[in-house]
Amino acid sequence: ENGIGPVKEAIALGPLDHEMAEAGKALFESKCSACHKMSERYVGPALGEVTVRRTPAYIMNMVLNPEEMYTRHPVAHQLLAELMTQMPNLGLTRDQARQIVEYLRTQAPAKAAS
Repeated sequence: ENGIGPVKEAIALGPLDHEMAEAGKALFESKCSACHKMSERYVGPALGEVTVRRTPAYIMNMVLNPEEMYTRHPVAHQLLAELMTQMPNLGLTRDQARQIVEYLRTQAPAKAAS
């Protein structure tokens, strides 16, 4: 459920942190948007509803530890088989990965983002 990587614990989400989401948006635009779109598959999967499908810890581990996720986690391994493209490790910090999760919450359906 939470993936494989440095984030071992469940991440409790409270009310949307708009400042963190803005930082996450800037990171997403500079690091992720070349391969990910919100409503369509591009190089990688569409991420507009990823916070509905995956836990925050899973998303963070995918961002922070894609190599091991692809080789050891069955869901990530299946994504690699479908998309035929492995996400590179972008060298982000845990705080930056959390900011990206907060931004992705703003892209999810209203009930999932709150």
